[in-house]
Amino acid sequence: MDNCSAFDINNNDFSGSPSTISILTDQGSHGIIFNNSDAKGGECYKNTFVGTDYAIHTQAQNQTLRIRCNDFAVGSAPHQISALFVQDGSLRNQGNGIACITNPAEAAGNHWKSSVASGFILTEQDISNINGVPFYYFASALDEFSNPTTVPN
Repeated sequence: MDNCSAFDINNNDFSGSPSTISILTDQGSHGIIFNNSDAKGGECYKNTFVGTDYAIHTQAQNQTLRIRCNDFAVGSAPHQISALFVQDGSLRNQGNGIACITNPAEAAGNHWKSSVASGFILTEQDISNINGVPFYYFASALDEFSNPTTVPN
C-alpha cells in the first residue's frame, strides 16, 4: 500500500514462504507493506498471516493506520523475522490506552505467536521497532488464557 489512504483491508489470508535472511532488513517475503498511509490512514483488520518473513511492515508516515484483530499465530512456526516490522516514520498507537483495561474491544486485539498460556512476552518475532518509532501497543487483560492479549473472533 503505497501512499494510500481511507482503506480497509479486512478478512484476508496472506501466506508466503520465508527466505533465508536472518537479520532485520526490509528484504524477504511480506504480507503487507504500508508506506505513507497519509493523514486519513486506514485499517488492517481481522487478517491472517502465515509463513512470511514479515507479516506487516510499516515505513514513512502512518500516523492514522489501525492494525487490529489480526492473527499472526497460525501454524507451527513464527514469522521468520517479525510479525509487525516498524521501520521508520510514524505509527499511531495501537489500541485505546487505559480504556482497554475495562473494555477488551478497545485493545489492539492482535493474536501473537508469543501469547502463550505461561505468560505474555512479545519478542522481536512479534514486534520489531528498529529505529525507535514512538508508538504504544495496548493489549487487553482478557483473552482465552487470561493473558494480556485478545484473539480475533
